[in-house]
Amino acid sequence: MAIATKISTIRSRPWRMPPPTERCYRAHRTVAALTERGLTVHACARIAEETEQLTGEASPVVDEHTAHSGQVIVASGSNADESLPSWLRARDDFRFIFSSHVPKTSAAHGPIASGRARWMGWNVHPRLTDIVAAAEMTGARQILPAFLDLAAALGPILVQTPEADV
Repeated sequence: MAIATKISTIRSRPWRMPPPTERCYRAHRTVAALTERGLTVHACARIAEETEQLTGEASPVVDEHTAHSGQVIVASGSNADESLPSWLRARDDFRFIFSSHVPKTSAAHGPIASGRARWMGWNVHPRLTDIVAAAEMTGARQILPAFLDLAAALGPILVQTPEADV
């Protein structure tokens, strides 16, 4: 099973390890969660490098020639349009889980529609109503929003400084 995840990159330049402020931390967390469940997790070179730099632990690296369908693989190339997922998509023996947005025009849409892949996305940009509900459910004393203007909805519990006591 290959797991494709979106990695932040600048498409106009060759890939480089982004500085910590630009990295997408989902891939190494996915590797860790699967490993904690007793699975041997393989990774494309990009994910393996990022995981090792962030955690100090290396995943076995696979590519289009060494990957086989019995492996759990975490790979960059969120919609199987590029990189390892695009090469493995051409092989009938691989199944996929996509965790980011999947446009109907992407290469990932067909395998999902046919049942060869699953979409298990998570909302990295929660709606205002979700944030307000979470604040109310948890009794949050402070909220630090990343993408929304929550001042009207949250009032005094809204953190409006870049630093907060956690």
